[in-house]
Amino acid sequence: PVIDYSKMQIAKGSLPGVEDVKVEFTATGITLTGDTRIEMPKAMATDVLTVIAKKANGAIKAARAPRGESDTFSVQLALPGVNAADIVFVYVFVNSADGSKASNSVYVPFV
Repeated sequence: PVIDYSKMQIAKGSLPGVEDVKVEFTATGITLTGDTRIEMPKAMATDVLTVIAKKANGAIKAARAPRGESDTFSVQLALPGVNAADIVFVYVFVNSADGSKASNSVYVPFV
């Protein structure tokens, strides 16, 4: 069987998540950018964005960054030399600063 990662959810909660997420592959790794939705009720600048990527060899890489007060975000995953064929999936979700709440995860298409 084949897993459809676009239908899988790795986080579920009531916090506002992010949207319009885009992936760029660079020589140093993967850069994700998108809308923080900071203007939404319950969204706080202290919330933490979590990005998770799984490589085809099974290795999982994660990065975290504050949501911040800006309308947009940028998070870098250090994966030198990686390309789209090396990545199985990328997800991003938001946690409250104390970790007690989460948003729904967002599957990030990159092909």
